[in-house]
Amino acid sequence: MDEKRVIREKMFLELKNLEKEEKERRNAVIREKLFSNINFKDANFIMCYVSKPYEVDTWRIIKQSLEMGKKIAVPCVLKGERLMVPALILDHKELSLGPYGVYQPHPDNIRQVDLNQLDLILVPGIAFDKEGNRLGHGKGYFDRFLKKVPRHVRIMGLAYEFQILPKLPVSQKDFPISSLIYG
Repeated sequence: MDEKRVIREKMFLELKNLEKEEKERRNAVIREKLFSNINFKDANFIMCYVSKPYEVDTWRIIKQSLEMGKKIAVPCVLKGERLMVPALILDHKELSLGPYGVYQPHPDNIRQVDLNQLDLILVPGIAFDKEGNRLGHGKGYFDRFLKKVPRHVRIMGLAYEFQILPKLPVSQKDFPISSLIYG
């Protein structure tokens, strides 16, 4: 697990040092690739992570997806239960700061979504490899959640090109993604 910690530290440094203009250019490329992707186009109900400042920006993806008429759910962490559930949002303005500094619906306004309704899940990662493995923040919320997702649901990572490594260390707890969009 030490190898994962070293990769996380290196990637956090690169992510946090990405210049604002370069970050926005890459985010625009990722949005363009995502919005033209067949899995995105065909999806009616998308679960999308809400990005932290150093991650691939999903705030605009969420806003534009809602404007396109897609249903959007975001991850909602139930920290005491060590669980994550998809929660329907109707507007990105519904989100407030939750556990681990991630925006999510207020606990009084969680509209939980049945996993069978989802068509596509957009997941974050600190690093990815070409075999579909992802390295998250290390708390295991996404991996535990993804293991419960029905097989018909596509799982897509969003990343900057430098986050893609030749090979990541993996354990039995790790859950792979179906595809990756990067810029």
